[in-house]
Amino acid sequence: MMREYCKTAVIFFDRRFLFIGGAYAAFVVAVTAIAAVFAGKGVLAFIDHSFLAYAEAMQSEALTSVMSAITALGSGAVVTGLSIIGIVWFLHRNEAMFALALFASVGGAACVAAVMKRILERPRPSGFLAFQEHTFSFPSGHAALSLAFFGILVYFLLRHTQQLSLKICAVMAGIVAVGAIGVSRIYLGAHWPSDVLGSYVLVGAWLFIVIRQTERKIAEQLLK
Repeated sequence: MMREYCKTAVIFFDRRFLFIGGAYAAFVVAVTAIAAVFAGKGVLAFIDHSFLAYAEAMQSEALTSVMSAITALGSGAVVTGLSIIGIVWFLHRNEAMFALALFASVGGAACVAAVMKRILERPRPSGFLAFQEHTFSFPSGHAALSLAFFGILVYFLLRHTQQLSLKICAVMAGIVAVGAIGVSRIYLGAHWPSDVLGSYVLVGAWLFIVIRQTERKIAEQLLK
């Protein structure tokens, strides 16, 4: 069984995927350069400060408790745990391609977030953090990981559901989950709005690459 999983992994991470991954790395470098130039300046600064001021004005003890619970869903520990459960579940269903897609999606998002934080070292907003953060601000790790995880989950549900109503519910649930986690990070003062939006752009592109690769490999298997 393990031999088959390893064989599938070699098929999934082929040279084409590695080449596209290299192109994506160039895209990340470009986003990093843009972020370094425009962070905290002009229209972007106006939007960041305006949204944070609005979030601060909305704060209440009850809402902060709700947002703290929501933000926990996008934490590294929770997403890692859910991803492990998801991978084991996919393997149990003999859906090795989806297990690899989930691994690649979440693992790639985590690497991009960690590397860019260290490169840019953007300070977090100050003044009303609900809890202490010890890493840099851009991009939002919570937003990145939640999109990577829920994106693959929604993709799987869309592929295995025939009813249009269920597909719509899956997409809407994914949007709400990822969006709520992003909003919670802004509300709690843990990130600038541009940190969250930047995460969605970066991981959205990576998610698209992973899904395209999964579709291509599934199609190749069907043709054999």
